Amino acid sequence: MITIEKLYEGRNGRALAWALYSVCALFLLSPALDLLAAITPAHPGNIQWRFGLMISVAPTIMTGVISLAMFAVLGVLFGHRSVLQTVGGVTLVMATIYLSMIAVFAMDLLQLRRAVPSDRQLQFWITSAKCLAQIFTGAFALGLLGLGSFRVTRQKTGAAAVEGGGRSRGPQILASRPPSEQSVLTSRTPTSEPTIGSGSK
Repeated sequence: MITIEKLYEGRNGRALAWALYSVCALFLLSPALDLLAAITPAHPGNIQWRFGLMISVAPTIMTGVISLAMFAVLGVLFGHRSVLQTVGGVTLVMATIYLSMIAVFAMDLLQLRRAVPSDRQLQFWITSAKCLAQIFTGAFALGLLGLGSFRVTRQKTGAAAVEGGGRSRGPQILASRPPSEQSVLTSRTPTSEPTIGSGSK
């Protein structure tokens, strides 16, 4: 049976780890590039551009959350402390940005609703509510993921829960271990019986 410890041993195991990281990076980078192409050139002072930004960002949030979650899982399995710390920092920053976007988007909605024709008001509010729900859910998930990643790196079980990057010893499993039972060695008292072959006549 192949376990994580055996899988990570040797050069082939480390190559597999970085291959999995590359797949996660692809899932994270591909929608980010599509989003960048959709919102370029940037006009942050234009309310319609900001509304279009929210419409473009909302569908990509879940893909980003899943990609970062996969990074965190691999960081735990392979014992990469630096990966978990990076995931924690990135996710908390992204959660803060998304929450700020929600506040700006809510204020923009109050202005845009007056310019929307009455026959399209329902579609306008449905689309806006969907974007708000996606962004808020993504921000909440990213916040939990960031806090969880930092807490794992700080958790200690006699030593650090995730140590050093797992370069030579492979992954460190996060678990609290009960103190090992020490076998008690009973001392043998010397007997007064004569040793065979040495008895006196």
